[in-house]
Amino acid sequence: MKTLGIVSAASALVLWWLSFDPRRWGNGVAGDWVALAVIALVALVLPACVTFVGYWTLKGFLNLPKKLKGASAEVAEHAREAGGPEGTKAGRLLNIFRTIWSVRGLLLDSSGAWGMSIAALRLARLASLPFALGLVVAIALNFVVIALAAVAFIVAVWP
Repeated sequence: MKTLGIVSAASALVLWWLSFDPRRWGNGVAGDWVALAVIALVALVLPACVTFVGYWTLKGFLNLPKKLKGASAEVAEHAREAGGPEGTKAGRLLNIFRTIWSVRGLLLDSSGAWGMSIAALRLARLASLPFALGLVVAIALNFVVIALAAVAFIVAVWP
C-alpha cells in the first residue's frame, strides 16, 4: 500500500506537470488557469493521500500488540531486577525507579491502545457500504492515475 501511494503521488505530479507545465507560467497566465491547475493537482494527489492514511492506520493497528507485549516484558524484567537481593541499596532504588518508569510507559501505551480501539469502533461504524465503496474507489483511482501518467509520458516523449 505504501509503494502504491508513493508511485501514485509521483505519477500524479508527472501527469500534472505534463498537463499544466508551470515553466510557461512566467509568460503570464490567467488566475483562472492557476486555480484550475491547483484544483487538478489536489484531485490527482488525493487518491495517494487516501492510500497513505489507510497504510499508516493499518500499520498502527498491526504494530500495537507487539508494542504492548514489549512494554509489558520490559516492566516484568525491571520488576525482577528491583526485587533481586544482589546489588547495593542505591542500585535497587534505581531499579525500582526504572520499574515505575516502565509501568508508566506501559500505561501510556495501553491508553493509546484504548484510544485506537475506540477510533477503530468509530471507523467500523462508518464502514457502511457507501463508505467502503468510496474507499475502494479512491484506492483504485491510484491505478488510473498511474496509467494516465504513463500514457501522458509516452505521448510527450514519443518522437
